[in-house]
Amino acid sequence: MNSTLAHQIWLTLQEPEYKRFLAVCANPYDAQTPIFKRYIRENTETEFGVAHRFDTIHSYQDFVQNVPIQEYRDFEKWISRVADGKENVLTKAAVTGFEETSGTEGFSKLIPYTAGLKAEFERGVSSWLVALA
Repeated sequence: MNSTLAHQIWLTLQEPEYKRFLAVCANPYDAQTPIFKRYIRENTETEFGVAHRFDTIHSYQDFVQNVPIQEYRDFEKWISRVADGKENVLTKAAVTGFEETSGTEGFSKLIPYTAGLKAEFERGVSSWLVALA
């Protein structure tokens, strides 16, 4: 199979996700709100969720009131616990790996990944690549 044919097959396979992406761009608030609420609901009983009273969050405004803007350093204690093998800290989902960033602020950062996060990145990147093509 030549690379042009492989490229065309890949684009064809990614097109449904790209079309879904374009559809949700028409009203991102309505598209993102159910996802946001699911994340809050699924993670209410995590250590982070308990500390930030996820059980009282029913809207974005509630989230803003309960979860202050934070820097990476504020998350280091949580991430260190996850890296040490502790579950149910930041997310109910199993952490499948970590990515070490290059450190834009002079130090590298450890970013935990779940299968769901990886899938979201893949969907976003595939839509972006279809748009570029």
